[in-house]
Amino acid sequence: MCMWAQSYGDTLIDFPKPLISAVNGLEIGIGVTEIALMDTVVASDAAYFHTPFTSLGVTAEACSSYTFPKLMSTSLASDMLLFGRKLTAAEALQCGLVARVIPGAEFSSWVEKWVFDGTT
Repeated sequence: MCMWAQSYGDTLIDFPKPLISAVNGLEIGIGVTEIALMDTVVASDAAYFHTPFTSLGVTAEACSSYTFPKLMSTSLASDMLLFGRKLTAAEALQCGLVARVIPGAEFSSWVEKWVFDGTT
């Protein structure tokens, strides 16, 4: 593994404050795999998640071969990482990749209130 990638992963894993990801739209590749390292993830109902690694001839990164089966079934993790299965926001919620799905029209204001005020 190249040193910057290891350092990046270690930084996310060891970060001393909560890491929050808010996904509003398309999430591809490392954008998907790194959310498994977040403390919590929310998505708009328009979001979807795609890991096209094998179609690009590369391997999955950001510890995803370890973290994905911990969050979802091994079968679904393999389907995403090996075969590039795309998930909708509803599917991501159902399998545990995201904690909440928020309607798109409310998403920005909901996230701002949630992050800055701690309320939803």
